[in-house]
This record gives sequence, structure tokens and C-alpha cells, in this order.
Amino acid sequence: MGNPNAIEKALSGMSDKDIAQFAAFLAAKAGEGSTDAPASFVRQYVGARYVPVFADPLEWDNGRGYEALTIVTHQGNSYTSMQPVPPGVDIANADYWAMTGNFNAQIDAYIREVQAFDQRILANEQGVAGNMEAIEEEVRNRQTAITIEANARVAADTELRDELSEMIANVNAQNILSLYKNKNCVWVGDSFTTGVGADPRTNRVSSVFCKAMEMTEFNYGVGASGWIWGTSSNEPYIAQVRKAYNAMTAEQRENTAMVVLPGTSTDVSHGSSSKQIGAAAVQCAKEASKLFPNAVVYVIPMIWDKALFTINAYDTTVEICDQINKAKIPHVKLDEDSYTWLLGRYDFYTSDNVHPNNTGYAVWASKMISSILGSANTAGYINSFSSNWGNWNRKIYYLKNGFVMLPGYRITGVSDAGGDVNIGTLPNNIRPQLDVHGALFSGGEAVGYVTWGANGTILLTHSARDATTRSYFNLAPVFWPIYGVR
Repeated sequence: MGNPNAIEKALSGMSDKDIAQFAAFLAAKAGEGSTDAPASFVRQYVGARYVPVFADPLEWDNGRGYEALTIVTHQGNSYTSMQPVPPGVDIANADYWAMTGNFNAQIDAYIREVQAFDQRILANEQGVAGNMEAIEEEVRNRQTAITIEANARVAADTELRDELSEMIANVNAQNILSLYKNKNCVWVGDSFTTGVGADPRTNRVSSVFCKAMEMTEFNYGVGASGWIWGTSSNEPYIAQVRKAYNAMTAEQRENTAMVVLPGTSTDVSHGSSSKQIGAAAVQCAKEASKLFPNAVVYVIPMIWDKALFTINAYDTTVEICDQINKAKIPHVKLDEDSYTWLLGRYDFYTSDNVHPNNTGYAVWASKMISSILGSANTAGYINSFSSNWGNWNRKIYYLKNGFVMLPGYRITGVSDAGGDVNIGTLPNNIRPQLDVHGALFSGGEAVGYVTWGANGTILLTHSARDATTRSYFNLAPVFWPIYGVR
């Protein structure tokens, strides 16, 4: 072994790994005998160091040379030199460099591991999602059940409340009606009270009302009379009240539960002012309250005829109501909208256009009974007017709260390039006192106006400012107080 050639020959048959291990062994043996430099046959790099060291700088440089067992990094991987590396040797040269750290492979392993975790996490998430869906479905089912139960309870409660309300209403109605049952009812007034137009007279309003209320009728009405108007033979209402008092026995007066004072057109048609009529109504109601202290004084400010409702008539109605309310007369009941009960209803009047027929008197009586029982009595109904131009989508009007309301219309199948066109006629009972104008539209723009005439004429005026022949028109809604003409 002392022959260097023999050593070299022996080493030539060894792998790089074996040589490195042998070098480390020789270095260890050399250290057992002396701390001085190694024997002359041992190369410096073999015995001087056998622990890998990190290059400085760590990143591999192709222009540098490296000792054996030097660790460098390149492209994220680590390499260890197996022997001295001359400058210019590529890092991929396996004779000199061994890859000792494949970070990409590690990263791939980490990725695979993360992916595996992802799969498990996904499975868990899917399991959780499934559980949540089941929970949510259960919640929905329970909420649905709760809603159904709540709705059922509400429906049951509503039904019960309606039944109770109806029972209470019936009890209240019976209690109210019991106050008047078998009592006397005194009527004053003009030909409406006497029952002109009823056939037979037992169909007049006083008779129908008293029969339904199970009251005894005392009718002292006189034709052609009023709150003010009267003659020696046609006594005004206050005189009729006194006449009733004087004609009835003390027992009959004591048993009188209601005195009815219905106003009509008589005073207005004879030229009395609204304030005069209102003052007369107050005096009459005071007299009735004084002479019949046990009775409700039922003031009906105005029952109007088939048409001819003027602004003076409306002012009179308002004035009567205002003065009666301000007077604060004991036991007075006032129906402020009574003028609307029969107004404009041709079918409620006889051919004289003034007096109600059997139906009109029955409606009047029912309005009074409803009012006594606490129901609203505002009149309202739908009727129609005639037209002679185009195709209307509807031809109706509404009467409500003493107003005529026309809801708006669409007319098609026409050809009009401008000018005035008579398109229809208003019935007498809803004609305005003065002309009423409403906007006219076509093609998304205002193109003219419509006149709802006091004479009953419905006049379409198309301006044709764009020189366009129109094939359809939209009439805007309008409304006005009920006046009417005969």
C-alpha cells in the first residue's frame, strides 16, 4: 500500500462514493497518530475536509470552480459536487454534480398531498353541504307547516271574528230596532211625504219605512210645502209639526220615538235663499225636539228629483247641514248626503220627472233604515251615455258623493284630420251647469280637447297642428258636481 501507483490503481476501480468514504477513513486514521499534515500520499481535498459545505454565494456560477462536497443551488434545486469541479463544467454534468435536493419534486409531492387534502376537504364540504341542504329543507318544511298553521289560524280567527261581528251587528241592530218597535213615527213634508207617485199610496216612503221598522205611522205631510214655503192650506213644515202635536193624544206623543223632516226642491224653486232655508230648518227641528222630547228628530236636508240639481240646490243642502250642526239641537239625526240617494236615477221616478215611483220610495226607506243601523248611505252607481262616432272601449259614467265621474275613454276606428266633431250626448241628469273641458291625446301627445257641454253635447276638437290624420283618440278623465237639467 506504500506504492502510490498501487493506491491509484486501487482507487481507479472504486466509485466516487467509495472514494469519498475511503478518503474520510484515511483522514480519520491519520488523525489517530498525529495532528500534523497528512501523509504525502493523501491528496489535500480527501483528508482535509469530509463534511459538505455551502458555497458562497450559494447560487451556482458556471465560471467558478468548486471543491468536492460543495453544495450549490440552481433553479430551486440543490446540488453537491462529488469531486473538484473546474470552471465551465455544467451543473447538469452527473460526473461532477449530484442533485441532492429536488424542490420541484417536493413541491409536486406537496401539491399531490394538498390535492389529496382538497379531495378530503371537498368530500367533507359536500357532506356538510348535503347536511345543510337537508337541514334547510327541514327548516323550509317546518316554516311551511308553520305558515299553513298560521294561515289556518288566521282564517279561523277571521271567520270567527266575522261571525262574531255579524252576531254583534245583528244584536246591535235588534237592540236599535227594539228602541223603535211598537213606537210612533211622525212624518211631515210635501208631496214626497204624501206619496205622490206611489201606486197604491201604501208604497209611499213613510208607509214602507214604518212597516219595516214595526212602527205606527202618523203622516201629516202637505203637498207643495217646504221648510219656508206654504199657504193657508199648504202649511210649511213647522206648522205641520205643531199640527201633529195638537192632533195626537198625550199618550201618542209620549210614545213617539221619531219625527222625520224631509226637505225637497220646493223652497229652492220658489226663490228662497240657502241661508233662509237653513234657518227655517233649524227652527223646525227645534220645535219638533221640544214638542216630542222622547223622539229622534230625523232631518233629511234634501231629497232631489230626477234632475234639475243646480248650484243653488247644493248650496241649500250644505247650508241646512251647517246650520243644523251648529245649532246642537237635542236628539237630532242628520243625513248630509241624502240628496244623492235618488238623484239622477230615471228608473226611480215616475213619468212626471219629479216624484219617486214605488222603487224610488223603497230605496229611500232602505237608505234611512241603513243609516239608523249605522251604515253609510252615500249613493253611487254606474250608468251609460250614447255616442255616434267611432268605437268606444266603454261608455259609462259614475255617480258618487254628488259628483259625475267619467273615467276616461279610448276611441278607435276613426279618421279625423282636425276640427270639431260631435261624438255623443250626455243624459239630462248628469249634464254640467257649465261646459267642462278635458284633454285629448293621440300618438303619445296632446292633440286637442273634449267639451262635455251643458247642453248635453260631447264635442271633440282636434287641433291637427302636425297635419296628421288620427285613427284613435284617448279622452282624459273628468268630473263635476251633479247639477243636471230637465
